[in-house]
Amino acid sequence: MSKTLTLVVVGVLLLLGGCGSAGAVSGSGTTVASARTAATVAPLTLTGQGSKVLQVDLEAGRYRVDWYAQGHDNFIVIVHAAVDHLLINAIPPDPVAGETYLSVRDTSTYVLEVEAPTLSWTITLIPL
Repeated sequence: MSKTLTLVVVGVLLLLGGCGSAGAVSGSGTTVASARTAATVAPLTLTGQGSKVLQVDLEAGRYRVDWYAQGHDNFIVIVHAAVDHLLINAIPPDPVAGETYLSVRDTSTYVLEVEAPTLSWTITLIPL
């Protein structure tokens, strides 16, 4: 499933919750461990034009956020959570692309606010 979203990245590490991605269950002398791996979560690519407010389902964990924007305008991406975080803040075409990192503590639906009035953009969240 593909969604459209605009993100501006300026090399910000975002912490939205916890980093716990492994758990263990024990009982009757048996311990079963489970861990979420990057291979279980596919990259999420968001593309769009202009400003958007998007809901994005994210699994707990770390992500590399790659972005590209075309045009000449502000490109700002804010992640709204318990505490709002500025993820990207750039003015293309300098730079026209970038990457940053995002840490998500809790698996949940997050609101991404993309401010890019006249830009075409692509944002890709790649699980690490």
